[in-house]
Amino acid sequence: MKKLSILALFAASCMMMLSACSEKFSAEDLMLNPEQFVASYEGKPIALYTATNKNGMVVQITNYGSRVASIIVPDKDNNPVDVIVGHDNINSYLNTA
Repeated sequence: MKKLSILALFAASCMMMLSACSEKFSAEDLMLNPEQFVASYEGKPIALYTATNKNGMVVQITNYGSRVASIIVPDKDNNPVDVIVGHDNINSYLNTA
């Protein structure tokens, strides 16, 4: 019985440690897909432009009203975080204009 209790405690400890670990992701995982921003408005092409720097910051801007679609910055633990709540495709912007 004691062996079974120790085994159950060990299994529970392992499950807790594994659930506390999170998968690492990169800024590329959070970036918007430029293909979702290919369109035209009043005959003018719309596109998504991406600028990055050496510190891991990524800014994505569309030329449809110079709207900032995404800003990804590293948090205090150097994990990328998108700090803009925006749309993930151009049709969402066109439908809210």
